[in-house]
Amino acid sequence: MKRPSVRFHVLHNGPGLFGCDAIQADDAVIGEPPRCEACGHPVGMRAWLPPVRVNFEVCRDGYCDFVFPPVNDILVSSRFKQIYESEGLTGLSGFDPVEIVKIKPKRRAKEPPPAYFRVFVARSQAVVDPEASGFDPPADKPVCPVCRIGSNRKRWKKLVIQPGTWSGEDVFFPRGCTGDIIVSERFKMVCEAHGVTNALLIPVEEYGYDFYPHETKDWDIRKYEETLAVLRTMNRAGRLDDYVEAMEEMRKYVLADPKFDWLEELRERFEGKIDPIGDAAHDAYYNLIAPWYAKYVRKPKGPSRRT
Repeated sequence: MKRPSVRFHVLHNGPGLFGCDAIQADDAVIGEPPRCEACGHPVGMRAWLPPVRVNFEVCRDGYCDFVFPPVNDILVSSRFKQIYESEGLTGLSGFDPVEIVKIKPKRRAKEPPPAYFRVFVARSQAVVDPEASGFDPPADKPVCPVCRIGSNRKRWKKLVIQPGTWSGEDVFFPRGCTGDIIVSERFKMVCEAHGVTNALLIPVEEYGYDFYPHETKDWDIRKYEETLAVLRTMNRAGRLDDYVEAMEEMRKYVLADPKFDWLEELRERFEGKIDPIGDAAHDAYYNLIAPWYAKYVRKPKGPSRRT
């Protein structure tokens, strides 16, 4: 009898998040990165040592349950800490209290922040299969049998965990993939049941990414075509007709010369007022380098969302 496959998701902490943000305070103490016990290769970013003090940016929706500072650690709210413990989830440790030094913008900080805690994500025995995941370039052979870190990845099609290597953590860093946080189906269900905020969960089988899209065929033309397609979807009310018509008119020049600076041309034509085109180009870029972006990213309402 064939065993059912285990479902995993990526807890995404990069482009496409519009929740709260935090950076270390100016007096942050930074230590050495964690290293592989066998080969000594760094397996993560440099350690953020206590005390954990941050400058905090509140998003439009208020205080989030998950906040991702520019390190491998996560900040979680007291609400999520209670959920994590009551549901018996595994894979996080530490729960060091966070001191919020400064909050901005003041207009969004309508009430005191909840308590936040810094947590560490477990480094699992689970292994990412580079061949099944479509790593480009393929992983070096041989790789260290412990950390399994090979060549720098330019792009990949999905993430595949080798069967039999996962030891049951609900949140973990797999071996062979240093920066991506993987979570179990159970973790996803708990987050959905409790309405955990700023947790963007993407099925591993859809989590492709391309760090070097300019190397792909017809990149400049594809980027233009996708920007125009996104702009058309933004134009349901007809308010962007002038922009759409201008891009449709300019298309022949782009096809004739892929290096044609269409964005600068549009900026001159509309006297710099091209925020909708900038927003469309932003989303088009991520639609092309991350095929899951259009499906899973929930964009905030309101004016220009570019950062």
